[in-house]
Amino acid sequence: MATSVTLEQLPDDVIVMVLQYVPVEDVLDCRLVCKRLCGLALHRDVWRHRSLEDDDEYAGAVLHLAPCLDTLKVTGRVPTLAVTTTRCAVASLELIAGPDESINVAEYALAVRNQELLGRLRKLELNICLESAADVLVRTVAMCSNLESLEIYEDFPDVTHPVVHGPPRPSLTNFRCVVDENSASFVNTILAVHAATLEHVNLGSGFDNEETTPANLLASMPRLCSLRCNKMVPGLNVVADCKTLRDVSFYANWEPDNIDVLSEFLRQATQLRRVHLDCDGGDDFPPRGRPDADQGPDLVLAAPPGAAGPRRARGRAPVAPRAAHATRSAPPGPERC
Repeated sequence: MATSVTLEQLPDDVIVMVLQYVPVEDVLDCRLVCKRLCGLALHRDVWRHRSLEDDDEYAGAVLHLAPCLDTLKVTGRVPTLAVTTTRCAVASLELIAGPDESINVAEYALAVRNQELLGRLRKLELNICLESAADVLVRTVAMCSNLESLEIYEDFPDVTHPVVHGPPRPSLTNFRCVVDENSASFVNTILAVHAATLEHVNLGSGFDNEETTPANLLASMPRLCSLRCNKMVPGLNVVADCKTLRDVSFYANWEPDNIDVLSEFLRQATQLRRVHLDCDGGDDFPPRGRPDADQGPDLVLAAPPGAAGPRRARGRAPVAPRAAHATRSAPPGPERC
């Protein structure tokens, strides 16, 4: 026999669970229905899985009323007062700005600082193109406490002074950034401060000198298990002895020096379980008639016998397909970090 239940008879946790799937506009309207729904509409479980962009239609109301969010995207397309003063704590903050957009970097820095103080921020992403210096933003990012993931896309913002200070305690497990002359001090500071906790590191292209500090810092990390490099890191071989390293991915030009470094690294790093190689020498890959033109398979075979997973060499020379399809035996159940 069918039975009916009134709204008043439903327990709070059931109403909160339903409100998680209700559109933002309707959740805000629920506040006007009755005192009970007004309180439940602002329950943290209603909001903690939601994402928001600062130029959304209801962004102002949400940032004023909601206790928390999963992700907040700051685009700079609207005034940033709401994101710099909100009490809505987010787990992930994304700072975005296109090359034709003018932003106030000090306000972006305030948005980061505000979320750090609210205490829930664990992931920070920067995807901004700036023509002016952004020291205040970069320093704020470097000193942000309790982050677990920091990813910087596009070009690193220009800085006029070296970045030498980080947070008081290590916390990062994931870090991604381009390494070049402009960002070197920032990257070295992050790698040094968070060496005890970092597990996944992705260093983009930009190695134009023989600076070996990044490699030495990587080698000192007791928990490093995944490394991605878009260019060869000077002094890379010291990282091969990192006992926890299991997964590597390298992009390298098809040059003899790079091939020698990669081969030596793979022979030393017997603990690896996955190796991805992306070698690119342009339209002629590898250059025809070069003595190193047959070294693609040697790179794959230099990998430790336990390594498995994709190994790729791009190009049109016959060596590329052979390298792409070469495999080594791997033990069952590859190790995870």
